[in-house]
Order: sequence, then C-alpha cells, then structure tokens
Amino acid sequence: MADDLYEEFSIIRDFMFNNLQQKLNVFFCDQFDAFNNHILITETVKIIQEEARNEFPDYPMLYLPKCKLKTDVEDKTIEIGIQEYFNEDVSLIFLANVEIEGINYDLYCRRSAHPSFDYEFMARYGHAPDMKQQGTKTAAAEYMLGYSTPLSIAFAFAIEEGFVS
Repeated sequence: MADDLYEEFSIIRDFMFNNLQQKLNVFFCDQFDAFNNHILITETVKIIQEEARNEFPDYPMLYLPKCKLKTDVEDKTIEIGIQEYFNEDVSLIFLANVEIEGINYDLYCRRSAHPSFDYEFMARYGHAPDMKQQGTKTAAAEYMLGYSTPLSIAFAFAIEEGFVS
C-alpha cells in the first residue's frame, strides 16, 4: 500500500508542478503589486490543489503534495516549493523544498509536545520513514551560528512564516 502511495504521490507532484508552471505564466504579468500577487498566489495554490483532487479522486486528500509559493518583493520573482517526498505525518507544517549540496529536502515544523521547546523541525530527504533529520534546539543553534544545514534553513523559514520569533 505504501509503495502505491509513493508512486502515485510522485505522479501527482509532477502533475501539480506542471500545472502550476502554466498558471504562473498566465496569471502573473510584468506589473508587480505585492498585495495582488499575494492574493493570486493564495488562489493559485487552491486551484492547483483542487485540480489534483479532481484528477486523482481516489488518492487520500491528506497525502496530496503540499505547495508553497513565495513572492520576493525586491526581485519581483515567485519561488515555487512543492513537497518532493511522501510524508505520512499530517501534523507537520510544510515550509519549503530546498536543494542543499545536490540533495532535495522537504522542510517542516510542528508544535512541540515538550514544554521547553516551542517547535520541532524536520528535514526529509527521501520517501522512507527514516530518511529525515529532526531537531529543536539544534535547528536554532545552527541558525544562530550561521550554518546552512537543513534544520537551520527550516528554522529560518519558520521565522519568515511567523512560527518562531
């Protein structure tokens, strides 16, 4: 069952990415307005997810690939992030997909159950359940020291998204 989910997940991810590229080419023009782009990004993600649900109705909706679009106001560009790897843990919040030294990582955070940590961070680098790095204080420490590790980058995205202050 899990192998089928992985395989179909990859097909759905590719479908979403291709449709997303097409829609971004149509929806976004040379005129750049941060507010309108934010609305377009939000609605584009909803459209892509709905199309995936319609195209693959038998696939469990909880496991559809997550998608993040971010506008860089200064460069007037849009960054596309689509979940690369299947993840059964639906409590994780998808932050981004990044490439570090030739390896793609899906970056996540979630509220920590431990009282001394607000959030825990995870970086997945494969479909298998054990293909991940996890940390709480490690992520913060590496970020503060200026390291470019998957966990420190996840921490930076969590700051950008407003999860961590």
